[in-house]
Amino acid sequence: FAVPSWESYAELTNDLTRIPDSGIAFRIAGMHVDLMPFGGVEADDGALRPPWRPRDPMDVFAMSTVYAGSDSIRFEAAPTLSLRIPTLIGYAALKLKAWIDRAARQEFKDGPDLGLVLYWYSQSDAVRETLYTRRADLLERSDFDLQLASAMLLGADIRDLLSARQAELMSQLWTGESRARLVDNLASRDNRVRLNLVSGADREALINAVWDELAR
Repeated sequence: FAVPSWESYAELTNDLTRIPDSGIAFRIAGMHVDLMPFGGVEADDGALRPPWRPRDPMDVFAMSTVYAGSDSIRFEAAPTLSLRIPTLIGYAALKLKAWIDRAARQEFKDGPDLGLVLYWYSQSDAVRETLYTRRADLLERSDFDLQLASAMLLGADIRDLLSARQAELMSQLWTGESRARLVDNLASRDNRVRLNLVSGADREALINAVWDELAR
């Protein structure tokens, strides 16, 4: 929830069934749902310090940035209702930060999601058009390897979305060890999603291409 204050968050969640957990967990339609607040309640460093856990902050890094650049979808059945969803670049930025944080705790579930983003970029007509027009320099630097050039563009797009401070922090946190772990966890282990991440450029080259452009 993008909210201006903790009072606004309380008004939105007062009638929901709380789950004794993090303070943001609720039972909705029989499911455990975390409703993460951000916006006016977050600190300048992107940390969320709820009144009930001031010494145990939550990370809402770049959520406000992604929200500001999100897409809006309206429903024919409810024309006054709109839904904000992250763009692919915004989704990639949040997933990358989640990978950085969770991989440090030996949790690797975000890897296949980032692999899917790389696949989407490599197959996107819009990305291809960008590479052949305003970012032809990436094609040239990748020796016209479309898969590698699309990974480079993903890193550049994430950098352009974030503030300079956020991009610098992300590139610093995404260490060589973290990138190496992502190489081994980039594709779904159960093969439900078959990703063509080997042809044209190997996985390590793809990951390093994203990081190089993000850190540029």
